[in-house]
Amino acid sequence: MQLARKILVISAIIAAILTIYMANSYLNTYTQIMGTRIESTIKQAEFQNGELIVKIELTITPKGTQFKAHKITYTLYLNNKYLLEDKITEMITLTPGKEVKIERKVTIPKERMFTIQEAIQINKWKWKITGTLFTKTFFGETLIRFKSSIELTPKGQL
Repeated sequence: MQLARKILVISAIIAAILTIYMANSYLNTYTQIMGTRIESTIKQAEFQNGELIVKIELTITPKGTQFKAHKITYTLYLNNKYLLEDKITEMITLTPGKEVKIERKVTIPKERMFTIQEAIQINKWKWKITGTLFTKTFFGETLIRFKSSIELTPKGQL
């Protein structure tokens, strides 16, 4: 009977230590991920040779401990209408205190030019970017979402 009590007490202590360890790991991960700031903006939009080229900039400011982003996806909208989706799959190491800037140039697909024509007609250029950074943590794949809006009229003419 005494041996059973000792085993039970030792098991309870081990369970408590593991619970504290897991809670600490979760809080560290939460601080790392939720403290990371991602800003997205349209740096430039310009008509070139009958196409609309959009220059997008993502600025990532990590917090907590160093971690790797294995994928970033984002969707571009104009006047709340879908234009395109882009994916960045290069592994990016993010270190706290070191801001990372990613610039992308995308060409609006021809099949979305009706949205561009409509924007020209109503003279409204409200862009929106929504996206997700993917990282792997102790708890599996973790997502950091971001979103921004900007009004910017493209340079040039269609």
